[in-house]
Amino acid sequence: MTATKQNVDALRDDVSSLRQRFDSFEGTILTAIREGFDSLRRYSDDLNYEVADNARATRLLKRRVARLERKEED
Repeated sequence: MTATKQNVDALRDDVSSLRQRFDSFEGTILTAIREGFDSLRRYSDDLNYEVADNARATRLLKRRVARLERKEED
């Protein structure tokens, strides 16, 4: 082998190694982003449930107040 061929082969190996590192890094970033969005979605779902639960409780309290007010009027 000539020195030039050895250098070219070494360069190819380095480029291949860099590609693999980049692909791995890209996968890590995508995983972190995906997990972050999933976490935010779950948090949003929990908040929506709490809002709906509070709205239901508010309606029940309004009905109870209305019944008590009608009772007082009688």
